[in-house]
Amino acid sequence: MADIKLTPAVCPRCGANLSLPEDLKKAHCMYCGTEILLAKTGVVQKVVCRVCDGFGRIDFCPVCDGRGRCIWSTTSTGGIEMLGYSAECVNGTCSACGGSGHYALGGCPGCGGTGKCPRCYGTGKCPACHGVGFMPSQNGADKCLVCDGTGMVDADAHDLLTSGRCPDCKRVMPEDRVDCWNCGFKKNPCPNCGAGRITGSLSCSKCGFGKSPEEKKA
Repeated sequence: MADIKLTPAVCPRCGANLSLPEDLKKAHCMYCGTEILLAKTGVVQKVVCRVCDGFGRIDFCPVCDGRGRCIWSTTSTGGIEMLGYSAECVNGTCSACGGSGHYALGGCPGCGGTGKCPRCYGTGKCPACHGVGFMPSQNGADKCLVCDGTGMVDADAHDLLTSGRCPDCKRVMPEDRVDCWNCGFKKNPCPNCGAGRITGSLSCSKCGFGKSPEEKKA
């Protein structure tokens, strides 16, 4: 039997040192289970996208409707010690007691006296999608923006997950996008053609407005 030649590699997710057969194109980390693609040199190129779990498709979270924030709320019509109350999650804090844990004559009934939202435990994020706003789905209605529908990404591409939100509809919108794929909001609209522009940019890449004659020729 021929000797198997091993190539050293490093898992891009957990950082474990791996020894993998050099003729492999795909492997799994023996420590964290991450699927990885290998270059001919043994250097890790791609990892499974954690946003869509490799499906390449996503659906908006049905719990928060894609907003990513916790939407817990509760109400009471009254009791012996109070006439009634309403409470909701405000950035992880119970609105009824303002985070103090006290309400009327005793502990806050909304949060159980903790001062924190009992659903997200103070994080302010939707507990179903962990604040992302969408969930992986093999038959999802939308293409995953992080991996562009491929299911695989570079090891550092996961920063796109929470890189920004649309100022209008509040859904996930990577910072390098100039328009929202969900509601059509346009950043820094061009006064000439109305196309969106990257924040801080004085010129329009679509119609050339604001560019110098030299830049237009380039």
